[in-house]
Amino acid sequence: MIPIISIVGRSKVGKTSFLEGLIPVLKSRGYRLAVIKHAKHGFEMDSEGTDSWRLTNVGADICCVTSPQKMVMIKPFKSDSSLHDVLNTIGQDIDIVITEGYKEENAPKIEVHRRDMGELICSSDELIAIITDEPLLTTTPQLTLTDFSMAADIIEREFLDRSSNNGT
Repeated sequence: MIPIISIVGRSKVGKTSFLEGLIPVLKSRGYRLAVIKHAKHGFEMDSEGTDSWRLTNVGADICCVTSPQKMVMIKPFKSDSSLHDVLNTIGQDIDIVITEGYKEENAPKIEVHRRDMGELICSSDELIAIITDEPLLTTTPQLTLTDFSMAADIIEREFLDRSSNNGT
């Protein structure tokens, strides 16, 4: 089973910025990863009038836009999709899934916390680490906002089998 780690925290706390530092470290160690960003308030990737918007608008269940550099899949949903549903769409050619969000899902979590943004949103027993700018009274490992290698070490030690890693 592919391990899933959720990066959680309050809005604008720095989850994406932390991922921007963590992902290159995991990639440099040879891991293949998928990142799933949960936008619980919705988002629009497709613009009205584009070919993909037109095709989805008339009923395409899935519309893929491909180029030599990337592929985007647009799949309309009537309600929020579960993490399980998204994972079924991604496939199996990865070593780890990192989500940004999905704090309600039952996956190990790393919470990004900043002193000026309130209390932690998760309980200690849900967390494998806390990324923080202040010391907290907890036995959960605490890392600074730039401890990307240490966070990768925790993820690798707890969830990844280095022997099956193609890069090492």
